[in-house]
Formats: sequence, C-alpha cells, structure tokens
Amino acid sequence: MAWFDVSFGQNKAGLATVGYREYDNTGGDAVARTTVGVVEIGNGAYGVDVVPNIAAEGLEWDTGEVAGLIKFAHEAIAHVEEFPIGVAVDDFPVKMLDSTDHVTPLAGETVTGTIAVDGGAAVALNFGAGTDVGAGLYWFDLTAAEMNALKIVLEFSSANTDTQTVVIFTNRD
Repeated sequence: MAWFDVSFGQNKAGLATVGYREYDNTGGDAVARTTVGVVEIGNGAYGVDVVPNIAAEGLEWDTGEVAGLIKFAHEAIAHVEEFPIGVAVDDFPVKMLDSTDHVTPLAGETVTGTIAVDGGAAVALNFGAGTDVGAGLYWFDLTAAEMNALKIVLEFSSANTDTQTVVIFTNRD
C-alpha cells in the first residue's frame, strides 16, 4: 500500500465527491475514477491508501464538482528510482499539464513549487522557476538540505497548469 494525498485548499473542505483515477503512460485509465477509500485529512486536503496498478504512472485527483467548480491535480507514481537521503538532485523532471484539458503538456510557464518534508509544513522550494526544456517538461534542482528527509512531498504549479504533486521516499539504507 502507498499513501497519496492532495490539497485543494480550504474552500474545497467537506466534499464527499473527491476522487481519483490512475493513469498510464498514454494518459488513459490504468484504473477508472473512484472515490473508494478517499478520506478528508482536513482543510480541503484528501488522501487515499492504495496499491497502484502496475501500469499506473500517476494519479489524477478531482473534486468531483460540476463544470466551472471542479479542480484537478496530478500526482506522479515513482516505481523504481530511489534517492539517497541528503544528496542534491539535479534536473528532477516534472511534466506540467494544461488546466483546461488536463492532458496536454504545457511549455512556457513560470512554474513554482513547495516542499514538505517528513510531515512538516510546506515551504517554497529554492529552485526559482525551474528550467523549461519544452513539451511541458521542466527540470528542477533539489538541494541536499531539501533532500535531507525520509518522505518529501513536492508540489509544482503555474497559472495555466494543474498542480503536480510528487512524493519521494529517500533510500533508508
């Protein structure tokens, strides 16, 4: 089992309609949308404990509301890569998707990010705006201090993209 969570903000607190789907490398469903197991953590944050489908590349969260109110967020699933604790990471890749269709990679954005380590509060990342390498792909450098934790939650956003959430578990050896 793996824990996944998302924060839609306080104005989305108390929703019984929040759900997610697991998507594959084509953007299609690895597992269809469901609300099963989704719990509200508090203040518009929700989570679920699941065993991801082997074909899943990520989770697409949504608030389940009507058009115009619905919000989306994406969370990548890292299958194999391990990161050593306390070691800087250069060129960490994040794909930013257009917030209008939630599928199209969007280049040319000013992407900002936050980091929360070992369950602590989220703070701004030190990377600035990251490097736009085209086709919606952005590279970010994570400092050794930012990587000095067992569980690292990164959130990346821009004005025209869905929020991307990435959870890193460092190598505990």
